Amino acid sequence: MTLKTRPFDAAEYLAPLSSRLEFLRLSIESDDAEHIGHSLEIIERARSMHGPAAIRTTAEYEQAITIINAIGDSEAHPCRAAGHDH
Repeated sequence: MTLKTRPFDAAEYLAPLSSRLEFLRLSIESDDAEHIGHSLEIIERARSMHGPAAIRTTAEYEQAITIINAIGDSEAHPCRAAGHDH
């Protein structure tokens, strides 16, 4: 019997906003601009698959603001980390 497999797509598992935010937070912690960029592509694909996620709780809002602030940080921002001044 042949085992059937299919490609793994993380976007399939990122329906809730909290999952997307945590995925992005962990990517930012890597300090790897290429990894962060790839994670943003996955999050965008999740948004396309599942629709935009609404912020439903204060905790989700606070987590989103924390991540947005981290992205704005000169060391965490993917473009700046890669040496681009966009």
